[in-house]
Amino acid sequence: IINYLELSLDIDSLEISEPILQDYPEYSKSELVKKELSSFGFYLSSHPVNFYRKNNKINTLSLNNYENKYISLVLEVNRIKEIMTKNNDVMAFLKASDEYTQIDLTLFPNIYTKDLSLDINDIIDITGKVEKRFNNYQIVVSKITNLTKESKK
Repeated sequence: IINYLELSLDIDSLEISEPILQDYPEYSKSELVKKELSSFGFYLSSHPVNFYRKNNKINTLSLNNYENKYISLVLEVNRIKEIMTKNNDVMAFLKASDEYTQIDLTLFPNIYTKDLSLDINDIIDITGKVEKRFNNYQIVVSKITNLTKESKK
């Protein structure tokens, strides 16, 4: 459209054919945020956790108010690092985020089970204890639900 307008100012408008415009259906909200992330490297319209969030006022910015307390959060999984314990059990360290910032999560073997099947970009609902370590907050998870897998069932 912009090219057409620029050309029509310089050249007689009879010589230029008008552009053909097509309407396309809008992307679903989940598809839109995925395309925003792949195009821009961040979410523009909203963060995926907003589709799953409860009426919970706790977020990653307010963790300093909940040190050594149990809280619930809805987060998006950004990174998963599995390790083997001395007893040959698998545990995991996760980086997860909401619309504000990232937080480290620790999932001990009794919580991190194979049937949990976590993937990057999954939305999880966690309950855990907020701890401060090296001037950073982390959450030791006591309960986790994979909301992405639950919504696909």
